[in-house]
Amino acid sequence: MKDPNFKSLTKFYLVLVTLRVALSAKPNEQYCSMNVGHTMCLYTKFDSMGLGCYDYNEIPSSTLQYSILDKHNSLRNHYSEFGWGKAQFQVPNMLAFVWDTELADIAARWAWQCPFGEDDYRNVDRFEVANLVGILSEIDHFPSVDDVWRSLTEGNHTFHELRSDQRQNGSLKSSFNSDEPLSILTNPYFKYVGCAAARYQQIVQDVREHRRILVCNYGPLSLSYDSNQPSDAPCSSCPEGTSCYSGSPYPNLCYDEKEIEGDKLDVHYESRDFYEEFSLYKNSTNKYCSELCKNGEVHTKCKYQFPTDKYEEVTQILGEQMKTVLLRQHNVVRNNFANGYWTNIPQSSPFQTKYSNLQSTNLPLAANMREMQWNDDLALSASIWTMQCIAEKDKCRDEYLPAGSLVREYVTQLVDAVNWTGKDGFPNADLSFYKWYSEHLLFTEDKIIPFSNTKDPTKEYREFAQIIWAESYFLGCATTVCRNNNSTSSLIVTACNYGPGGVVEGRNVYVRGGPCTHCMILNRTTHGGAYCSSTYPYLCSGSVFASQRFAIQALLTIAGILLILQ
Repeated sequence: MKDPNFKSLTKFYLVLVTLRVALSAKPNEQYCSMNVGHTMCLYTKFDSMGLGCYDYNEIPSSTLQYSILDKHNSLRNHYSEFGWGKAQFQVPNMLAFVWDTELADIAARWAWQCPFGEDDYRNVDRFEVANLVGILSEIDHFPSVDDVWRSLTEGNHTFHELRSDQRQNGSLKSSFNSDEPLSILTNPYFKYVGCAAARYQQIVQDVREHRRILVCNYGPLSLSYDSNQPSDAPCSSCPEGTSCYSGSPYPNLCYDEKEIEGDKLDVHYESRDFYEEFSLYKNSTNKYCSELCKNGEVHTKCKYQFPTDKYEEVTQILGEQMKTVLLRQHNVVRNNFANGYWTNIPQSSPFQTKYSNLQSTNLPLAANMREMQWNDDLALSASIWTMQCIAEKDKCRDEYLPAGSLVREYVTQLVDAVNWTGKDGFPNADLSFYKWYSEHLLFTEDKIIPFSNTKDPTKEYREFAQIIWAESYFLGCATTVCRNNNSTSSLIVTACNYGPGGVVEGRNVYVRGGPCTHCMILNRTTHGGAYCSSTYPYLCSGSVFASQRFAIQALLTIAGILLILQ
């Protein structure tokens, strides 16, 4: 069943593939030349430190910008006129914050790591940068951004030393400490701010926590500030090139005069809109992050946001033609094993050379073998997993089957990985299927009802059992080539997902009986299972054509009975 959102999901994922490469190219070199430990140099993908982060959802920068700027400037506006708490004083030179896209992008990159504290290096070529990180956790719900903000504004350690006998005018003492949130927020010399906020889940000491993070970067940061700071009426000592104006919602803050005139200040840096694309993709996969799989693992669509960076080239190669071939191969094998014999194999069919030497399957006939259909959701999971370039199965790929279902079904996965040097024929998905199918030589009748797996790894037949598992009728596959430029070989990974999943100890591979005699009329859905297939006559289906044929056959039978009775 085609999911109408699949093309957009694939587009977002491919955008992330492209942008992951971009993030490792020229923009990163700029930061790496400053310091190899720079956040934009060191962390090139989501959760680079492997801190067990998933279900990550970022507030789009365009949405966060206005609300977070208001929080910052409102606090500074009040502080400039009234001081803090019982310490009453005024600040004459407090700058208004303006949004800085570069600082926001760096903040977002750090937030992606789901960290436990501040990053080590986040400076830009224009100035030194201060960093503020607020994180709140709850067991059963996500804290809000407002909750995090309130936690950052608690306390009494501001930029200026607080004394209850503080004079209204005169001299203030600086007590700036970059480790104190309020000290950063009330620093009158900071002009630029860029923030990122997100919520995510994280396993911390075997406990699943719901977390909200707010990361903000500020500049320019000075290495030292004069001990004596001015105290006078707000705006009475605005720095050169800045002034207050009555039309501002923050009349006690000094604005850059170019900002007042409407000129764009943030022209030094152009964001790549990477974070917006990431948010769009994450919004499309939220449903896979809402709960863990039954085995306690995080879903592949939730856990892996980008292709692996262990290979320089990670390319998906499974085209539409090979999808058609794979689906046909599965159904031809199932159709003939349901019938007990291989029949009517065209000379042009790949089965003519690979499979037609088998006349009798030597297995009982199958009464409930279903016709398989391609499923884009399963294919997307397979694609995301193969782009991790790991030669094994993923931990969780359960899927909502059929489309629109509110319950995730268990999904089985077959994986084939080949190190290809280019000397032999290209190991495409067709050959992977043949490897799995070849296990039929080890599969015997006593393994069908119920299914039991071998304990001898040299006599494995699980892959073949999945291919003919009667109740698995959705299929989605992917093939990815993983290669480094200086390598003479490529890792080629093919994965196929099957749903509802099979190969379960104690369950039946299929029901014995005449082909297509046990199609479940009570389970009739738009996805089939009630009638015999018009394309593969020994498989249960429910297509329009099969349904029509079933109806015609029924009418002809009734008509024949009526003629006999006459």
